[in-house]
Amino acid sequence: MTISSNSEVGTSLQELFKRAVYFEESTVRENQGEIRCWFNYGKEHENRINQRNYIEELEKHDMYTCSSNKLRR
Repeated sequence: MTISSNSEVGTSLQELFKRAVYFEESTVRENQGEIRCWFNYGKEHENRINQRNYIEELEKHDMYTCSSNKLRR
């Protein structure tokens, strides 16, 4: 190998390394985006369940209040 070919190999390796780092960072960002999406989906699902449970509790309370008021009359 000559000096110029060593330099070319070094440059090629450096470029390969830069590409590998770039693609790894891109993959990490994509994975973070997907994780964030699933987290938001789960949080929204949890909110809907909590809201439904709250409404059910209010309805139970209203039913109890209405029936107890009828009994007092």
